[in-house]
Amino acid sequence: MACSADSFAAGVVFVVTVCASAVFSVFPVAPASTQDPAQADKLTKIQRDLDETKVVLHKTIESMLERGEKLEALVDKSSDLSMASQMFYKQARKTNSCCKLM
Repeated sequence: MACSADSFAAGVVFVVTVCASAVFSVFPVAPASTQDPAQADKLTKIQRDLDETKVVLHKTIESMLERGEKLEALVDKSSDLSMASQMFYKQARKTNSCCKLM
């Protein structure tokens, strides 16, 4: 009996064993890069680094949004203070208009 094996299909590796025109098994084969422990560790390290970077970016974005809210509050307070100082100036001019210095 002659047996043959096919080992590729659309980028995914499969092992198909055919003997006397009958298919006995079809199962995916892990890529060689994940079978090598050193390569798998590198991929795991890269994934872990990406996860850590994502966490840092989320924290940075949150702090920027909080800072933006604080800046908006400061701008509002500054605007209110400016209007209050203008009203004080006008009131002070009215109050002191009766007493002109020569």
